[in-house]
Amino acid sequence: NQGQTSEAIELTRAALELEGRYASEDDTGLARTRAKLGFYLSRDGRYDEALAQDDAAIVALERGSPQDRLEATEVMRSRARIH
Repeated sequence: NQGQTSEAIELTRAALELEGRYASEDDTGLARTRAKLGFYLSRDGRYDEALAQDDAAIVALERGSPQDRLEATEVMRSRARIH
């Protein structure tokens, strides 16, 4: 539903803004929120914005734990579907 996707984008942007106040750019929690925002943006057809969020998420997740790197792989798969 378009309305639900728009609301999800708004809420995720708000969460990202709040998290960004307290976390560094390479924080994996912040990266996961970026990946969620990328997902919602792609569902809304906002592909350039989605790719930018996914790219930022991937960079941070690749620097993290093995689990984080696995999540980076999932974001890359999701990103590949956008193209």
